[in-house]
Amino acid sequence: MPLVLLLLSLAEADAATGSSRVPQPAAIASESLASESLATDSLATLAADLRRDIGFLASDALSGRGRGTEGGFATAAFLAGHLRAAGWEPFDGAYRHEFGGRGFADRDDRRMQNVLAVSRTSRGPDDPYLVVSAHYDHVGDGLMGGSRGPRGLVHNGADDNASGTSVLLSLARSLAARPLPPTARPVLLAFFDGEEGGLLGSRHFVRERLARPTTTPEDTAVAPVAVAALLNLDMVGMLKDDRLFVYGASTSPAMATLLPAAHELALEPVLLAEHCPASDHMPFFEQKVPYLLLHTGLHETYHSPRDDADRLNFEGLARIARLSDRLVRSLATARAIPFASESEQLPMRRRPPAQVDTLTPDRLLDGAALERGIVRTQDLTPADASDGSSTSDGASASDRTRAAGTGQP
Repeated sequence: MPLVLLLLSLAEADAATGSSRVPQPAAIASESLASESLATDSLATLAADLRRDIGFLASDALSGRGRGTEGGFATAAFLAGHLRAAGWEPFDGAYRHEFGGRGFADRDDRRMQNVLAVSRTSRGPDDPYLVVSAHYDHVGDGLMGGSRGPRGLVHNGADDNASGTSVLLSLARSLAARPLPPTARPVLLAFFDGEEGGLLGSRHFVRERLARPTTTPEDTAVAPVAVAALLNLDMVGMLKDDRLFVYGASTSPAMATLLPAAHELALEPVLLAEHCPASDHMPFFEQKVPYLLLHTGLHETYHSPRDDADRLNFEGLARIARLSDRLVRSLATARAIPFASESEQLPMRRRPPAQVDTLTPDRLLDGAALERGIVRTQDLTPADASDGSSTSDGASASDRTRAAGTGQP
């Protein structure tokens, strides 16, 4: 038996037996949102769980989780097994949704799989979902593109994006252990494939299920879905100086009001006024869905064989997982999450201008970085968020060197 299949069978057996890593759903009464969101787990326990998950997701056995590869399919099976064990319902009767193939995308005819699961509430199946997403694919051995070298070696993608994938798995467990109230929005957990090939999985989902018109009888066979908001987790494993970069806070008046909760976890949210176009929130944003993207910044091991688990900040990742749980619970129970008008989404002004000496990516896929319109929550005033003025700062020469991949670890 190939090693990847052996490891996968062991992981699925672990999930099927309901081990402590994947708690079974429990009839636990809803508590105040101010209470601890991840049941009785301490941050140390949560960090250990994240470390174990990433130890598998970023192992050589999965060969870099390239889209359309054996390692990618094994990852999808691993995720589906844990969702099933945690009691999440399959989306439209299945956890794994295949797409792609000949003619699907330019220069890319691989078959891929999104992994999707839902929680139902008393609001009914037609109520808009809160989508929580992370892409699980990476660039394999680098030969399919996207590598900053050297190619031909396994790119394990511990930060990109086993980190976000592991946080999404932790949310599946915490929401199963302490369910949302019956009146909450239904939640759709989306592990997208093909992000590294150009947001292929998320664009497929939006095109087929969110933006699809139902104007002919045959279209009714695939019911469209509505989405109230999205929380996207991409590269959240390299927290430095407690700074967490947040995109999309201006896409709804409801978003920025949620972020002060980060301070309770000793996180400093840095709100970025621009929209990062190269992660899975973007197809949803194009359909006027408000979003938040959490991200801890680019680094010298980005898209290289050196992006391994031993480089991650697991204590920081646990705090981000706990914040994500709180954000999900707040968004699922918020009375309304209106999409902001274009004028309301103009870059926010800093008061006073704050120098942030950390890479903040304008594009994740090609590694280009630009610091622009950076806002810290403690710098915001109501006037700052509405007057549309902006400032911009160029990245330092040393930051550009690191973004280009010429710096040393």
